[in-house]
Amino acid sequence: MISLILFVLIVILLYKIILFVNYRNNYFFDRNIPSPAIPSLISGHLSILWSTRSYSEQLYKWTKELKSCTYGLFEGTRPLYVSSDVDFIQEVFTKQFNKFNSRRTTFFARLAGIERAHLVIAEGAQWKRQRTVLNPTFSSVKMRSLVPTIDECASIFIEQLNKIDEHRSINICEMYKRFSMDVICKLLLFEKYFQFI
Repeated sequence: MISLILFVLIVILLYKIILFVNYRNNYFFDRNIPSPAIPSLISGHLSILWSTRSYSEQLYKWTKELKSCTYGLFEGTRPLYVSSDVDFIQEVFTKQFNKFNSRRTTFFARLAGIERAHLVIAEGAQWKRQRTVLNPTFSSVKMRSLVPTIDECASIFIEQLNKIDEHRSINICEMYKRFSMDVICKLLLFEKYFQFI
């Protein structure tokens, strides 16, 4: 009797696994969105992204391979949309911003709990409240006062880019990080200077 129950439980478990694999393999197909072959049942496309030399180069390779600006990947078992279609990105980030207003909460943020959430991982009403509080900080008058400092950093950034051999491949993301840090640090020094006046 126990062996029969055990057998039935194993059959049900296998059936559930087959349903899950079938659902996942057809997730993008059912939505008419191209997707590269899934290399791993557990990690999805992460195994390829972790082992590649450059994350952005791998995404570009898939874009060329699939001949589509928008396609789907699996980040573990979670579906993920990748798009380089400017019209689609504008639709999501500008026209329908109220529907796509916050970032996905990471596993570690969920462990920490909502009371430990900050601006980057806030969701829903908390994100809307934080956005309302921060909006006056980025008024056009205040932003205009920062333009000379940002222009100075941009000139340095362009000089650095011009020094690089044009035939050499570079990770532009690293260069933008340096540019952003340069702007932030100079603006913080600018802010401290005016606090003492």
